[in-house]
Amino acid sequence: MKNILFYTCSIVLLILTSCEKEEESTSTDTTDTDTTVTENVSVSQQMLNNGETPFDVYQSGVSLDSIYGLSYEGGLITYLDTTSGVGLVAAPFDMGPIEWGCESTTIGAFGTAIGTGAQNTIDILAGCSNKGTAAYLCDSLTIDGFSDWYLPSKDELNVLYTNLYLNGFGGFIAPYYFNGFTGSYYWSSSEQDHNDVWAQNFNDGFQIDDDFRKSFGSDSKYTDSYVYVRAVRTF
Repeated sequence: MKNILFYTCSIVLLILTSCEKEEESTSTDTTDTDTTVTENVSVSQQMLNNGETPFDVYQSGVSLDSIYGLSYEGGLITYLDTTSGVGLVAAPFDMGPIEWGCESTTIGAFGTAIGTGAQNTIDILAGCSNKGTAAYLCDSLTIDGFSDWYLPSKDELNVLYTNLYLNGFGGFIAPYYFNGFTGSYYWSSSEQDHNDVWAQNFNDGFQIDDDFRKSFGSDSKYTDSYVYVRAVRTF
């Protein structure tokens, strides 16, 4: 009887010891994973600081998600074309609120795709002499010696939302409440017509065109004096 009791206690003790070791192993694995992610980010940022490009970092085996949000050439890496190596950085801060400008004037800044924001901005500046506009703010910006900033196109603005905002990068303005609506709105450079422009609500990701008028105080569903700007540049 004593032998049976001894063997039973021994088995229970072995099981408990095994469970404790498994829990310790699981805890250690989680910590190791977190440490590895942090180390990868630090190494990637150091590579950029040492003069390598985001494309170099990507080709070294680092995932795109680990590259987005890192600092490079005055801004935060927002987009990278993994074929050409061309990409976007976003300024690390908001500007505004400010109007888009020149309502009732068709500028011709109709580009919406990634890569069209710079030309949109050139067209806006050429067709709208007002200095207190979203495009003018971007064009006048200089960060770390880089002065080729522009107002992002509709699709460029969306990658700021998906690759930065949703991942907690960029310090974008928190959603605010006004006139019965909650949102955090940003201008794109993509014109819809002589009155309306594409904007995006970073609170839910929706892009809107027909309710965002170019000038303050105009007949709009939304109060455009609450629309902000986040400049981008190409590398």
